[in-house]
Parts: sequence; C-alpha cells; structure tokens
Amino acid sequence: MQMSAEEKNSVHRDGFVLARLPHLELYFYYAIWIAHSFGALLLVYKITYDLQRTMQTWLPRSDYLPSYHIDTSDPEWSFYRVALPQMLFANFAHTGVFFAVPRLFSKRTSQYILIAFWLAVQLYLNSLKCLLTFAVLAISAVIASIFSHTQLFAWVFCISFVMKANRYAPFSPDPRIYYREFNFYLYGAIKVLNFCIHLTRNKVALLNEAMFIRYMQYLLYPPYTSMLIVLYEDFDKQMADVEQQQETKKGMLPSSFSSFISTELIWKLARLVIWYFAFELVLHFIYVHSFFNVPFSPFNRFSNYELAATAYVHGQMFFWKYVIIFGVPSWFALVDGMTPPKPPICISRVSRYSRMWRYFDRGLYQFLKIQVYMPLMGDLNGAYVRWRRLAAMAGAFMFVLAWHGTSSNYVCWVLLSGSELCIEWIGYAIARTSAWGKFSLMIGHRNQRRVIAFAMLATVIPGIFGVFFFLGRDGFGQLVFKKVLIDGLTDALHFRITLNASIPSAGFVFVHLILLGYCFNQVCLQLDESINKDDEQSNADKRLNEIIS
Repeated sequence: MQMSAEEKNSVHRDGFVLARLPHLELYFYYAIWIAHSFGALLLVYKITYDLQRTMQTWLPRSDYLPSYHIDTSDPEWSFYRVALPQMLFANFAHTGVFFAVPRLFSKRTSQYILIAFWLAVQLYLNSLKCLLTFAVLAISAVIASIFSHTQLFAWVFCISFVMKANRYAPFSPDPRIYYREFNFYLYGAIKVLNFCIHLTRNKVALLNEAMFIRYMQYLLYPPYTSMLIVLYEDFDKQMADVEQQQETKKGMLPSSFSSFISTELIWKLARLVIWYFAFELVLHFIYVHSFFNVPFSPFNRFSNYELAATAYVHGQMFFWKYVIIFGVPSWFALVDGMTPPKPPICISRVSRYSRMWRYFDRGLYQFLKIQVYMPLMGDLNGAYVRWRRLAAMAGAFMFVLAWHGTSSNYVCWVLLSGSELCIEWIGYAIARTSAWGKFSLMIGHRNQRRVIAFAMLATVIPGIFGVFFFLGRDGFGQLVFKKVLIDGLTDALHFRITLNASIPSAGFVFVHLILLGYCFNQVCLQLDESINKDDEQSNADKRLNEIIS
C-alpha cells in the first residue's frame, strides 16, 4: 500500500504518519471538545451560583462593580494585581530611558547609565535589604565559581537560596513589595546560576569590564527580573544585537510614532489589556479559586462531573493568568528589541505533556534542557543511553521540586508527569518497530491515526491528573484521582455504567470522559501540526529530540 501525496505531507515530526481525517469527522471532534469546554465553564458557574452566599461572606466587594464580589483568593493573582501598577510605571520609565540614553551617549557610557538607572528601578520596586541580600549571593557564587573552576558551589548556593529564601531572606511587609521581592530572589538566583555555569563552561578566570557590565545588565534588566527565565548566553546575544542597532541610530529621533513602536506591538498590548480585564471580570462570576480556600471543603459534596469540570476550569484559569503574568514583561522586552520566551500554550490543546513542559514555561524548559538534562545525559550516542536518559529526566524533575516545593501534591505531580513521559517514549519506540509498520499498512493511515488517538489516552490520563495534583491543594488531586479515575475505572470494569434518575455512576462518567478524551486527542493531533510548522528548531535540538523520543 502506497501513501497518498496528502498522507506524505502529513508525516509527523515525532515519527508518526498522520493522515488527514475527513473534514466532517474533524469538525465533529472539534464540536464535541468545544461544547464540553463551554459545558464545564457553565457547570462551574452553576456551582458558584449555588455556593455564592457562603462564599461572599468573606470575598471582598469589587472595585469595578460595587454590587458584586470578586474572587481574590488565588494568592498569586491577589499579590500580582496590587503589585502591577508600580511594575508598569517602572517598566514604562525603563522603556523611555532605554530608548533615549543610547542615542545621546557613547555605548560604554550608556551601559553604565542604564545600569545605574536599573538599580534605581529595583530599589523602587523592592527594598535595599532585598538588593543587599541578593548581592551577597550574586558575588559569592561568582567568586566561588571562578576560584573553584566548577559549577558545584553555584548550584549549592543558588538551589539552597531558592529553597530557603522564603524563610530566611528579608521581605517587606507591604504585599506589593513582598510579591516583587519574592520573584526577584527566585528568578535572580537562576540568573546567578546561569552566569556561573557560563563562567565554568568557558573557563573564565577573571571578569573583564565587558563581562562585568553584561552580568550587571543580566541581573538588573527590568523586563527579565521576574517571571521570565532567559539563559545568560541568550541574553548576551540579544543585548549585543540591540546595542548594535542602537549604535546605528545614535543621534536620530523617531520620524513617527510607528517607527518607535510597531502596529503589531500595539495590538499585543491591546490583547494583554483585554485579557487582564476579562480575567478580572470572570472572577466576579466564577469563584473556582475560592473552592480551594474556604474554611470548609465543598469537594466531598461534588459529583464526579462537578469535580472534573472544576479541575478543568481551574486549569484554564491558571493558563489565562500566566498569559498575563508572562505577557506583560515580554511585551516590554519586545519593545526594547529583545527576544523573550514565547507565551504559554493553552492546556486545552495539549494531550502529550512533553509539549506542556516544552511550550508552557518555555524559559524554564530551556533552562532544564540546557543546564540540567543535557549535562546529565552526556553522550547522546553512548552506552546505556536509555538509563542515562531516565536519570537525566529524574535530575530535571528534582530541580522542579526544588523550584516549586516538595509538598505531597507536587511530588505526585512530578511522578505522574515522569510516568507520562515514559509512556510517550514507549509509544515512540513502538512506532519505530516493523510490526507497527505492517499493522499501519494493513489498517490504512487514517485508521492508524485513530488508533494513535485512542492509545494517547495512556498519556492524557497521567498528564492531566498530574496537573490536577499540581493545581489543587488540601487533597483535591487525591480526591479527583480516586473518585473520577479509580472508582470510575472500577465501575467500568464491573460494567456498572448506569444513569439512574439522571444520576450517573462513576463508571458512566469514566466512560464518558474516555470518549471525550479520544475526541480531545484528535483535536490536539490536528493542532500539533500548527506547532510543528511554527517551531523551527536548530539541528542540535532536532537531534536531541530524536534521542529523547
């Protein structure tokens, strides 16, 4: 059997041959998934409506609509929304200074002026104690790395700082400053570590003036001081390119507003503003964050459908929040001519969670890949490559636990995520066997895609339940795992798939979600093609992904 031209054009970069399904079938899968997504949103809105009297006794009145309450119980968003005005002011001031100073002064003078200004910006956003504490880390880690010629001390210093800063480092009592200081410590420690790794890998024995300036720029550049992880080598290249462009425009003023900021950037800013206020609006009507923070837990009274819908909507709200939190500093970096990490991928279009790791927090993924995974992996073609790959993955997840914390919900999330990645590897290995090739030829490429979509349920289940553990607190992940998955699977295996008086059994919900998962996988396989077209990787990355797969 020969592949058609259309099927040849549908060869997936991960090794699968993905035939294009009939349009009507694809539209059916899209309709099912979109309808269920909106259905989950409506179900959570109904739960909110039923519980609103209880919830509103402790939720604050809205600043936008005084007759409504707003759900501010997500700690991160609660801190972020009050800290944002000063961050915006500081970044807009930075944008103006970053634009003007290089046009008025020489390159070296401009660098020192900008560093001094950025230091003043950090003093405005944080506190003197915070900056002095961070300076101790930044200086001691570099000195230890230069004199020891090893990364070990930098790793020990920075990881210890990440894990213990919340307990021992000084923080301001003002919640706005506390939030900014927390992120400055956290992401600053990763910057220090990145720079120290650069020093040891390049065998730098002494910091010259140029490298000292770049290090200070790396630590203090405002758009990259929180939420965005950028490797030192990437920052160095980005800043060098921007400085070169600034040299060509020295003494020149913009001829028009569009020459200062592009229409595309204006549109990106408008989208961020819309996303922000739309998110704030939704918090007036959906109290999903409060479900996790009320003194009493409402989840034990939820049906399996309500648990699944709550978990899904909570995940979507998490994605929405990070589109904004990542998007704001990214926009200012783009205005400067830098290249920040791209925005996070929507969780409603990811069924293989290796893509979630790769495309959600792209900066963290680059750090894990370049600084943790590849060094631990070593020779990509040597002996025991599978065991070394597994050990490298375990090392990366150990860093993730140090980054997020070692509470039980994060441990379960990491274990399920690691299991999902192993299942993906097994799937890729099967796809390369001659038996799979013969089976695919026998059933045809469209049926092969349908089989793949069904088999991908084995990756969706640990991946999505891992996310439920990550996002949930106070046993929510365990509750959903038990009621929806374990009880549902048990009922299904015993054929207790019933719908009595409009009350579905756990087995009924489980089978329903499995069928929904199949439709979801078909949608994700189709959407993955757009990611593959947009994501042009380097030859080294392609080779690495082949080994990992």
